[in-house]
Amino acid sequence: DLGLKAPVTRLDDYWFELEMARQTLLEHFGVATLEGYGCAHLPLAIRAAGAIIHYLQETQKGALGQLTRLTTYATASFMALDEQTQRNLELFQSGRSGGARGSLLSVIDLTRTAMGGRLLKRWLSQPLLDIIQLTPRQEAIGWFGENTIARNQMISILSGIADLERLVNRVKSSLALPVELVSLRRSLEAIPRVGECLGDSLRWLREGLKDCRDVVALIAGAVEEQPSSSLGEGGVIKTGLSPELDNLRLMSRDARQYLANLERREKERTGIKSLRVGYNRVFGYYIEVSKANLAQVPPDYIRKQTLVGGERFFTPELKEYESLILNARERLSELETALFRQTCSQVGAASDRILAVANTLAHIDVFSSLAEARSMHKKAHHVV
Repeated sequence: DLGLKAPVTRLDDYWFELEMARQTLLEHFGVATLEGYGCAHLPLAIRAAGAIIHYLQETQKGALGQLTRLTTYATASFMALDEQTQRNLELFQSGRSGGARGSLLSVIDLTRTAMGGRLLKRWLSQPLLDIIQLTPRQEAIGWFGENTIARNQMISILSGIADLERLVNRVKSSLALPVELVSLRRSLEAIPRVGECLGDSLRWLREGLKDCRDVVALIAGAVEEQPSSSLGEGGVIKTGLSPELDNLRLMSRDARQYLANLERREKERTGIKSLRVGYNRVFGYYIEVSKANLAQVPPDYIRKQTLVGGERFFTPELKEYESLILNARERLSELETALFRQTCSQVGAASDRILAVANTLAHIDVFSSLAEARSMHKKAHHVV
């Protein structure tokens, strides 16, 4: 009994063989040695990590692109807190209510980003024992505690930053929506303001704010500020990026105008005021005339479909335009989708930089929120 509440899938022993696991890791990360990851001489760690990669290759191949880093840590670096200890300390659940309200996390978690929230929870569940690593954390919290204006500015900036880790993973997995790419761009646009807020202090944090101006420019030049919710309708890719797409959009707009003009023109020509031009996926474009007006239908109308209340017709001119419209629409959908996927691929190539920024922002979020929690506690104490 492993004490796990989740279903357990037992894997064949050969998945955990050292050489197979090592080769799986080397191939996945595209390296010749595991020395750079700090696990080259940790056979059990290699076996476990290799088996995980192998399992994902078998079951969730699309998720593999999200695994771009391998890090090694020792449990000796952290204080061991089992579930019972966590409950007794009320780290994540209140002993009285059993819910999150009243727990330590609920009291001190003033983080503004999803990344910061996850980091704070991880730190609480794995308290550091290494004073060398703890000291910079204390200094950062102290700096934000002393610099109230900078702290307030930072909190304001962080409140507008999306979950970069999640967005990058969606981009790399080809699952991102157009609006999510815009959200990623807007979040990355805030990086210079974060750096300005830090000024010359906390240099080790500022170094983590990698330059992503090229990614911002890439998305800004490719995707509309307020893109349509779905791809393929011509409302996602910016005008000017692709002359062919611009021409197809123009044809589509002209076609809609043509159909509106056709309906007006045919009403005047036939004298049938209730005549209408319509479209459905099965029959395409048609001219619909009610039963009462069938006697006024001109000879060049060709019957297309009989209805209970009338008939649907087409003309050679409408048929020709239908082919033009549908071909343009299909090509527009293909091209816009391809251009969006290409943009996602280019953004995904910068994923390491974006994830480094996300990690730095998470740290800044935790430091500023803990300083804010301390400030609020002091004010409350004075009031009492």
